[in-house]
Amino acid sequence: KTRGMGRPELEVMDARALGFPDAAFDRALCVHVLDFVDPVEKVVSELMRVLRPGGRFVITMPSDKEDASMGGALFGDQVRSSLRAGRHPLLLVAELLLLVPVGLLYIPLLFRPHRKAYTRQQALRLFEGHRLESLEIEEERTYQDWILSGAKG
Repeated sequence: KTRGMGRPELEVMDARALGFPDAAFDRALCVHVLDFVDPVEKVVSELMRVLRPGGRFVITMPSDKEDASMGGALFGDQVRSSLRAGRHPLLLVAELLLLVPVGLLYIPLLFRPHRKAYTRQQALRLFEGHRLESLEIEEERTYQDWILSGAKG
């Protein structure tokens, strides 16, 4: 959040009850939040409430295709990105070895007891009842998420 042309401010609050007035924002970005909150319908409603008419949003949520192959997809994406950037293969090997512990952080997430996953239709249904100018959904294959973007009507 920024006020005027000032510095961004950080405010910590419950995504299900945002402490902002209606139509307070031109843009809303919600990345990897719906993986961890309940009920997701309330979070989406709050985002739509604080977004002004014509305001744009991007929201990600885990797809029903999320599985253990995500680690391989992330690994492959890192290799491709590094090679395209012209990194020396030996430097790439060293970087990947350093990333192994980070990758291990994903393992408990895959086996958490109440892991969320949404079909394309379930993701789209979250926006029923909200006046939208546009809504698009894309599948992000590396992180196995749905990316929903659009504008409030």
